[in-house]
Amino acid sequence: MGGIANSLSSHSANLMARAGNTCDTDICKAAATSILHDLDVNIDPCSDFYQYTSVGTFNNLRNNNSDGLRDILESSYDDLLAGVKSKDISDEEFLNPSQSDKDRNNFNKLKSYYETCMDEATIDSLGPTPLFPDIKTLLEKLNFPIENDGRFNTDHVRRLTKALIYLGIEGIDNLFSFDVSINDKKPDEYVININQPDLGLPSREYYEKPTSISNYRNGLISILSSILSHPKDSSPREVLRRVKLTENNLKMLNGNEIESMVDRYIEFESHLAKITLSNDKFQNPIELYNPMTIAELHQKYPIVEWIKIIRSFIPEDVSLPSNVIVIAPKYMQDLTDWLSNSVTRDDGATTENLREFFVIKTILSNINNVDKTSRELYRNMMSKISSGTTEPPPRTRTCVSQTSNRFGQLLGRYFVMKNFGGERERKQVSKFIDNIISSWSLRLQDVSWLDSETRTKALDKVSKLNHKEAYSIKSPDDRSPNSLDEYYSGVQVTLKDFYKTQQSGYKWAMKKEWNQIGQKVNKDTWYMDPHEVNAYYTSTFNEIVIPAGILQGTFYNSNVPQYLNYGGIGVVIGHEITHAFDNSGRLYDGDGLMNSWWTNTTAAAFEEKSQCFTKQYSNFTVDGPDNSKNNVNGQMTLGENLADNGGVNAAYMSMRKSLAEEPDKNMALPGLESLSPEQLFFVNFGRVWCTNMRPEMAVQRVLNDVHSPAKVRVNAAVQNNPEFAKAFQCGAPGTRDMNPVEKCSIW
Repeated sequence: MGGIANSLSSHSANLMARAGNTCDTDICKAAATSILHDLDVNIDPCSDFYQYTSVGTFNNLRNNNSDGLRDILESSYDDLLAGVKSKDISDEEFLNPSQSDKDRNNFNKLKSYYETCMDEATIDSLGPTPLFPDIKTLLEKLNFPIENDGRFNTDHVRRLTKALIYLGIEGIDNLFSFDVSINDKKPDEYVININQPDLGLPSREYYEKPTSISNYRNGLISILSSILSHPKDSSPREVLRRVKLTENNLKMLNGNEIESMVDRYIEFESHLAKITLSNDKFQNPIELYNPMTIAELHQKYPIVEWIKIIRSFIPEDVSLPSNVIVIAPKYMQDLTDWLSNSVTRDDGATTENLREFFVIKTILSNINNVDKTSRELYRNMMSKISSGTTEPPPRTRTCVSQTSNRFGQLLGRYFVMKNFGGERERKQVSKFIDNIISSWSLRLQDVSWLDSETRTKALDKVSKLNHKEAYSIKSPDDRSPNSLDEYYSGVQVTLKDFYKTQQSGYKWAMKKEWNQIGQKVNKDTWYMDPHEVNAYYTSTFNEIVIPAGILQGTFYNSNVPQYLNYGGIGVVIGHEITHAFDNSGRLYDGDGLMNSWWTNTTAAAFEEKSQCFTKQYSNFTVDGPDNSKNNVNGQMTLGENLADNGGVNAAYMSMRKSLAEEPDKNMALPGLESLSPEQLFFVNFGRVWCTNMRPEMAVQRVLNDVHSPAKVRVNAAVQNNPEFAKAFQCGAPGTRDMNPVEKCSIW
């Protein structure tokens, strides 16, 4: 069935005829042209729907947004304002004359940060030397004398504690992670989490691959040789490096010393990797919720002084918390057993291991804030191991990303002013979201395997579902320059010193995070920025958030037929709503409390139906380097897979309602009159998820990403959807790849 399907369903054909005619606006013509360009008419949609629609919209939109942010940052405030006023797409709520001076100052601070990042001449002239004071401070805190190196023991706990406090404040990965989140059992309170650390390689599986370890070893030797070795010549970079190493009392290492240091580091980190839990073990929030008193921490994990660590992070006027949450107690116990018994174990850790591990972690955590030579050594190493990149991204894109990471809400303000329709558009999107929430409630009425008790509580949860759209209006208020100035007042931009500026930004973020302890949870907080091409659901808020960044392009345009919007952003919204009822989200009630509100019978039915998805997705593979086949982890991706399928179903239901009630908003597109609204709904769904990826990165995603690969997301969802097979006339189940006999269904 290659080519464009040549028949409308009679229902949709009648609706379109009733609407009067084809949409002939410029926006509709552009949408039609884009779709005609994107479709591969030589592919049978019933055989491979992903390939039929594959154009890479998701990444294209992200790149377009990044380029638009670059244009903002490289313009002046007056240019921005003139452009906003000429397009007439924002409104007076963003353009408050009484705050115009503050807005200009905010913009200039943002621009100064970007320009400091773009000042490669200054950054490169310093080489890796900005790292040296941090390494010196670390060694002073740790204070393990080289001449007394030996097995780690209880005498070293105090000094290890000091080093871990320093590393935590500086944001450097170490032996465990330590952060603040919302308490699953008390969603109005913040809580401290203790978890296993991020590793130097993308996941624990990489430490079992000889090729990855070889590339890691060679890459680290190159990096350390460039940073800590004896100077190789009399070039300005090497002369400065010698001077700064000497100033900071750091030993210059020869080749053999660096190789031995790297070998010890990899052996140490490989042991950490071995005791970490795999990613699919982090899917059940009940299993991850392990509250402990600080006294219990000291008793179970006596490798550090926990009171000192916690006291160093929380505000001075806040009492020590009664409990912390240990997310990975098995990892913490194995780490404790290893370090505490190092004196007697054959594989026991030494003070030398810890010192070198922390030094290399300090370098790797900050390497993207120093010179291009150092950055490229790191990028080349990771390219061979997992990313497959052949060249660095343009510096402009890197600095846009860095600016976004530090000033996300502020940068998002200017993105919204330039690209979004202000409060009018935001309220229109809010109504669109309400339509899909309403469809979700209606679908719950028809789910046969839910018993009445669970259904009643599920409907209550949907009724309590909150949503935010486009941009933050409270904390901070992105419409208010005063609010944003106060929010970012703690970030200091030091011109000609990108490293120092980065440190200021990180410490500001750390302080803001830890100052939450002792405070009531702020439910006005956004965990994404307005310009992000993404969306999320928060279980403890029972809330979905849809940023302005994804409310454009193929995903959404209020002036195109609604069936396209439902196939684009509608599926995204439905996806996020479904997260409230996936294998993790279903364990929280409508008030955000982790609570077993399902009956045993219905919970068992859910688990049984979930197995169909786990099995289905685990049978998909992606191609890795050398044509290797790598299976999707159906268990790790289960939550996202359920959300993908539920999202399509909810959005499709909303689309059919729109066809019946709003025919004037669902006219045919010029040149696409032979495609029904149902078909174009699925076409737009396929278009927004398609993307391209190098084999190395594809493998990394399979091992680490809780989302299935793009091709799997599209094809598996339509395989499970009877409406797709009906729309594209795929014949009897089992006769085409996109219409299998067995279809998985929960929501």
